[in-house]
Amino acid sequence: MKRYLPFDALRGLAILGVILIHVSGYYMIVGAPAVVLNQVGRFAVPVFLILSGWGLTITDSLKNGYGNFLIKRSRKILPLYLSWSVIYFALHILRGSIKLNLKTMVQVFIFGSSEYHMYYVPLLFFLYITYPFFLRVSRYGFGVFSTLVVTLLSMYVSIFNGSLSWWGGPNVFSWIVYFSFGIWIGLNFDKVTPRLRSVRIRFILGVLMILSFALLLLEMKLLRGITSLKIVDLMTSMKGSVIIYSIIMVMIFMSWNITTRLLIKIGKHAYGIYLFHPLLLMVLNRIIGGRSSIIIMLLEYIATVVIAYCLTKIAVSLQRTLKERIG
Repeated sequence: MKRYLPFDALRGLAILGVILIHVSGYYMIVGAPAVVLNQVGRFAVPVFLILSGWGLTITDSLKNGYGNFLIKRSRKILPLYLSWSVIYFALHILRGSIKLNLKTMVQVFIFGSSEYHMYYVPLLFFLYITYPFFLRVSRYGFGVFSTLVVTLLSMYVSIFNGSLSWWGGPNVFSWIVYFSFGIWIGLNFDKVTPRLRSVRIRFILGVLMILSFALLLLEMKLLRGITSLKIVDLMTSMKGSVIIYSIIMVMIFMSWNITTRLLIKIGKHAYGIYLFHPLLLMVLNRIIGGRSSIIIMLLEYIATVVIAYCLTKIAVSLQRTLKERIG
């Protein structure tokens, strides 16, 4: 199958959303504007998981066997993950915020606790390992609905329990519906896509996007009143309203056939940008100091996107050149 450009563009938007979440997290002193912008980006990680499920399915990733599938996926994501885990782990040891022992090393490399964003890779690898199971489950609407029920139960048990992690790592059950939905799209792609292309559907999706984001903000406010979690914790992507918001975002890109070239270019380097940008934010934190202005936040966001993209692109080019010379 030829590349589906709307999803390449959506991948670019998703990494921009991730950076928005992490930059705005430094500006909670600004108040409501920072919180709202933080929530705007909450579709990001769910979209990455949806695109992963879709991509594996549409390319028939198991055609050469399960073992070859896992080897191929491991080679694609683990070298960079392990390299960046070592970097972040070393930085924390130097700062004295992490103790060097067996338990810590397990949490860092197995559960992705070397930095706040690294949980995503162990989560993704778990979904790779269980892909044959989810492929079977997601062939049917009832199967996808079952993953939705499990995800919602996991989310709200975690929220009302006051803990969003699982053994020091990601609670994988709070994310499985996205992967399952992506697989379902992959299995039904040729049927679903034409149905989303009418002007009427596009208008409905636009309205639903606005309503789903309003619901997201409302849910956060309601949960604040009935749980023990702080507002910072309730800004999490692990909320039911985020599921609606994220799925509508995917459907909008499919319906409106969005193929913005800039987003596609950014999307090609999304994984590298994802792993690298928190280190850049650490550096900017030392330069900027106090973060008390929404204007400074937007400038920092733009700077982070531009620098992270450029440096990641340069690193990829250097790696390619090195391989060619060695080869």
